[in-house]
Amino acid sequence: MYKIAFIVWLYTVCYANGQQETFTSGNDYHCNPSFHVHPNTNGCTGNEFTAAPCQPATLPRDCSEVSDRGNTHSGQYIISPQDDGPPFRVFCDMDTDGGSWTVIQRREDGSISFYRNWSDYENGFGNTNSEHWLGNRKIHRITSQAIYELRIDMADFDGNTSHAEYAKFRIGDFSTDYKLILGSYSGNAGDSLTRYSGAPFSTKDADHDEIDSNCAITYKGAWWYKGCHDSNLNGQYLGGAHESFADGINWKQWKGYNYSLKYVEMKIRIK
Repeated sequence: MYKIAFIVWLYTVCYANGQQETFTSGNDYHCNPSFHVHPNTNGCTGNEFTAAPCQPATLPRDCSEVSDRGNTHSGQYIISPQDDGPPFRVFCDMDTDGGSWTVIQRREDGSISFYRNWSDYENGFGNTNSEHWLGNRKIHRITSQAIYELRIDMADFDGNTSHAEYAKFRIGDFSTDYKLILGSYSGNAGDSLTRYSGAPFSTKDADHDEIDSNCAITYKGAWWYKGCHDSNLNGQYLGGAHESFADGINWKQWKGYNYSLKYVEMKIRIK
């Protein structure tokens, strides 16, 4: 649904004659007007003064901080949560309900399979510009920084839309099997997630639900199942009404167990 791809590759600070500037850059450097980039050192030179080379500044920790730095276009950005892990690419929604949303999942056309193993869901898969799961490890890193809210936007094949919001969203680390922690619900889609707060994540090869059978295998997805689900947003892309039971992209309180949604986007924002 988004067509803009505005990529921030690097925030760079150039020290020139004691002054500092922060800006968006690819492989370029920027100097104060009285200076220019030295071709050999990438430092700022001019008026017989040589400044220190330009150095990378701190990357934003999430899309809220991307927005705070003056970026107003929806698209891909590089973020780096405040821990020892590496930076990674995310899609920032700067348009919905005030923007600043970090997208963690999108379903839109069925172009990739979401019936995947634990490793794929832990590390993430897909293209952040289209269908993807950001990765449980990355989602944990983001949501460990502060209190975040969750918004889920949904659409059917008749042009109807709805949304669900949760006042708090966090997932635990690997030792908890990425346990879901949720706050209070609001929205117009109905609440199909709250009762799974406290549930660990399950996939077809990692069964952490509360029943003997594997919910992820039964319903062809991966989710915070208990026994088993009211929502299955990583289920099969079945294109609307389907005869099979609860194995599509289902949100029970809006469309029931026999309708697979056209579009879903899960996104988080700092409170």
